[in-house]
Amino acid sequence: MGNSKSSGIDNEMVENKNYQVHIIVNSKKGIVNKQLTLKEIKTGSTSKFYYYTIDADIYKLINTGLSFNIELHLGFDKQNKEIIKRHFIPSDYKYTTRYDYLCLSKNIVDNKEYMDISYNKVRIILRHTYDNKGYLKEIVLSRNSFQQ
Repeated sequence: MGNSKSSGIDNEMVENKNYQVHIIVNSKKGIVNKQLTLKEIKTGSTSKFYYYTIDADIYKLINTGLSFNIELHLGFDKQNKEIIKRHFIPSDYKYTTRYDYLCLSKNIVDNKEYMDISYNKVRIILRHTYDNKGYLKEIVLSRNSFQQ
């Protein structure tokens, strides 16, 4: 992903409003459900990668150590039933050695260092600042994340 080419927003993603990404956080004040905004798409050597921004409210909640869900809305089936994939991220996910499905790596993109935590089976990357705080900055999904 460090060697990827940036492109405009993919027409397929823009035109197909069925593809949506939400973050759901269960906080002390209640459940917060926010749709993420597609920031950009980059084409790598193996796939396209979709970069989603984290809004300020979610940013504050997640970076205080709460668990959350990433919900991918994939469209509708033939019976017009919505198809959703939901992936749970535990509150201590930064301790990747506790979970066999999480992997920690350092990544350099546009000369900036990031700490990436990959949810291996579903191709979700939780991109964090590479500093002593390690805040979640964005969510990166590969094209395969949207496969049913």
